[in-house]
Amino acid sequence: MSAPSPAAAPAPRPRRRRWVLVPLALLLLLLVALLWAYVRGTSAETEARNPAKPSDPPISQLHRTPDGYVAVRAAVIVPQPRQKVWEAVTDFAHYGDFLPYVKDVTSER
Repeated sequence: MSAPSPAAAPAPRPRRRRWVLVPLALLLLLLVALLWAYVRGTSAETEARNPAKPSDPPISQLHRTPDGYVAVRAAVIVPQPRQKVWEAVTDFAHYGDFLPYVKDVTSER
């Protein structure tokens, strides 16, 4: 009978394979992104934000009014006289001229 050799190392423990860790890391990253998007899309701000100058980009936000109503709010500074802006905004038939995503508009008085 032969005795086991004292220099023999124990069998190596199986390691986690990279093909398991990478998908788990990607899944965790996806869950964090979804959680961030949920919180960002449902948390309303109580302070209305506005751009400071015409070169600032438009600002959109969920805004909670003092009475608890939540609305989507957007603000932009247009470097034009108020009368000219009001005429453009109330001319529904020509919305397609400055809103490229509006295709076919008809208006009635």
